[in-house]
Amino acid sequence: MKKSKKILLAVVLIILGGLIVASAYMLNNKNNEHAEIQILPKLSFETLNGDSLELQMPKDKSLIISFVNTDCMFCNAELGLFKKHYKKVSEKFNVYFVSAEKQEKVKKHFDEYKIENYPAYKVLLDKNYEIDNTFKVKHVPTLFVYNKKGELLKVLKGLSKIEKITALVD
Repeated sequence: MKKSKKILLAVVLIILGGLIVASAYMLNNKNNEHAEIQILPKLSFETLNGDSLELQMPKDKSLIISFVNTDCMFCNAELGLFKKHYKKVSEKFNVYFVSAEKQEKVKKHFDEYKIENYPAYKVLLDKNYEIDNTFKVKHVPTLFVYNKKGELLKVLKGLSKIEKITALVD
């Protein structure tokens, strides 16, 4: 009986040790998940008009890159919040809405939102899937918030409150 208790204890300790190692590994990878984009990378996207636009920091503002999909209800809700709080957001940020969908679909969608009336907001097309290749975005909406120096402040996944976003640069 004592031998079986020792074996059981050894098995339990091995399992606990494995869980601890796996947890540490996952935590380390989560912290390094966006290591390659801590500084805004040099990438080019296409505007809805077909022009090429290179990602770059505004001279006097921070930057939000919002990865969206026109069929995503959370993306559309967030877009509504960005429109509603344009004055508050545009004082601190320029915002790039980036979609990997077809140009016609994205243009029609953002035309319905009259995004052209909001000069601090730009809509970009990701025809080369830079989202997946560089930013590793798996869910939409996902926002990458950069400060004026081009340093990544925060990655926000899912519907985000405007107050939470603007507080990042206060």
